Amino acid sequence: MEPVSILFSSFLTGMSSGLHNHIIDVVGTEIQSQVIEYHNQKIDFQYQLWKINDKSVCAREKGNNLSNHSTCTIEAKQFFGDTCSYLQAHPQQHWKFTKTKNMYCTAAANFKPTVAQISTPTDTEAELWNAKHRCSLLTLEVRNTGNKKVLKEKEQACTKYLELK
Repeated sequence: MEPVSILFSSFLTGMSSGLHNHIIDVVGTEIQSQVIEYHNQKIDFQYQLWKINDKSVCAREKGNNLSNHSTCTIEAKQFFGDTCSYLQAHPQQHWKFTKTKNMYCTAAANFKPTVAQISTPTDTEAELWNAKHRCSLLTLEVRNTGNKKVLKEKEQACTKYLELK
């Protein structure tokens, strides 16, 4: 192949590749991944067609720890809202700006964070749970055995549970 043909071929490939990438960017057909640090929290998410995939938000934390996942999604909701507010307050005349603003504002309005609080039960809650558990176990044992002694224990345990309730 002669040098002019090689140069022209490279030029056409570069132009068509650039045009193709620009069209993909404008339409947003490819899945894009982001990891943002916000308030010392790493928030990961994916978006496609300029819409954030809610199930992808904080996916790194989802399987590890429910409490951390909850914190991450709550921060993500705040990040989407703050980003939307900032972009609305600082408009620009570029197609990407409009798509980005719409993406974050839609997420700010529609994303539902996972809210989970894990705490130690109070002594009263633990006592109630234990009484209910004992009543249930003895009820099953009475059904299986018909033992009169177990029946009496079950009645006492269930009475205690109802009193605590």
